[in-house]
Amino acid sequence: MSGQQQDWHFMSGEAKINKHTWASSSISALVSRCSYGLHFTGPAVAIDTGESSGLIASDAAVRALREGACQTAFASSASWISNPYELITLCAAGFISKSGQTRVFDETSDGYTKGEGVVTLLLRRHKDELKDQDLRAVPDARGLILGSGVNNKGQSSSLGSPSGPAIQDVIGRASRDANSPIFLMDTIEASASGDKLSDQMELMAVASLRCK
Repeated sequence: MSGQQQDWHFMSGEAKINKHTWASSSISALVSRCSYGLHFTGPAVAIDTGESSGLIASDAAVRALREGACQTAFASSASWISNPYELITLCAAGFISKSGQTRVFDETSDGYTKGEGVVTLLLRRHKDELKDQDLRAVPDARGLILGSGVNNKGQSSSLGSPSGPAIQDVIGRASRDANSPIFLMDTIEASASGDKLSDQMELMAVASLRCK
């Protein structure tokens, strides 16, 4: 599960500390609470890598399944605006659109806006899924993850700017892991920060890789 720990501290205000405070303010306790409530007995891991948290959680789940650490994995990520602190800091850093609209890949783009939502994936090994489908034990799968890749850009022009070589590297990693050539890729989901230069760099990196 992906998430951040500071939300509760801004929500609680003058609330008095009691026996439930720790379990309500710790991201590690949050994921353990999910396992407790649903009686999950496998590894329960909390991940915070910012906007990529959901992808990293999914990658960790895929690798746990491949290694046989579990038979079923849940990868979940949530975006919840519980207080103004994050928006204020993002505005100060120049990431949030002053117009209140996201216009990615548009010449009038001036940043992005944040939204709320929750996504949870139930992941199983393909061979197990096929066997159980034959027994009518589970509904049809909605998708198949062939490969996964993770990296970090290291040093670049700034902390928030993308790196063309790093983007190409991580796509190449996922492609090799899937044993699927890049030219078969027909859809991408861009980071799309709403920054003109960053969006241009990302699009050029993907286009260059796609044309190789």
